[in-house]
Amino acid sequence: MMQHCVRLLITVRILATALVAPRRHARQPTRRRANDEQSLDVDLGNLRLHVYGGRFGAQWDVKFKREAARRVADDALTVKDSPGKGRGVFAAQGIAEGTFLGSYDGEVLDGAQFARRYGDRDVPEYVVRIDGDAYIDGKVAAQGDAYTPALFNDGGARSNVVRYCATRRPPRVDFFAGRDIRPGEELLFDYGSQYWAGRESDIDAALDAQIFDPEEIESFREDPENFKAVYAASVVALGVVIG
Repeated sequence: MMQHCVRLLITVRILATALVAPRRHARQPTRRRANDEQSLDVDLGNLRLHVYGGRFGAQWDVKFKREAARRVADDALTVKDSPGKGRGVFAAQGIAEGTFLGSYDGEVLDGAQFARRYGDRDVPEYVVRIDGDAYIDGKVAAQGDAYTPALFNDGGARSNVVRYCATRRPPRVDFFAGRDIRPGEELLFDYGSQYWAGRESDIDAALDAQIFDPEEIESFREDPENFKAVYAASVVALGVVIG
């Protein structure tokens, strides 16, 4: 216990030092293709850290992990009409809390590919945003007859499904039953307020805002030197904690 506490204190000190590092010249970060990298993804309790390509991300309440979860039975889910929502996914039998429901199916796009495909013409309904350089487009999967997480409808506060970014590179988003689900219930997850706001105005806001995006931190966006400092510190800190 004492050893773990010492490691955490060292980690906090390293990260704090990096965060207050003085700024230097400002320039835009290098853009990278989503398929050209592999992230280091580490779980520390319910905290999941992602370190990749000069970036880092974090999720703070990861309750379920695919490797340890029960997988949903092949005949446990069915696709049918959902009143007022088009098609949806329904439980054909009871599904226990924490059951792994699958990963988001789709084509991985980098920022340039996403811009060419969608531009500012419309808001893509089936795109999950990992960050500005990685998107998963589930439109083709959602048009098929088979079950896919791309068919989950929005449930807001009534959601019974949760999702987590499992790896940043290659991009993978996993879905789990957030509670026990009764037979006949529709499976729903919270799209978030940014999704619906984006359908009226900003296309960027319509994409996934629930997964931490380092580009949303102003000091990182404006000054890559801050970004580099925290990235280096994160690698060292992870080594301290898990070493």
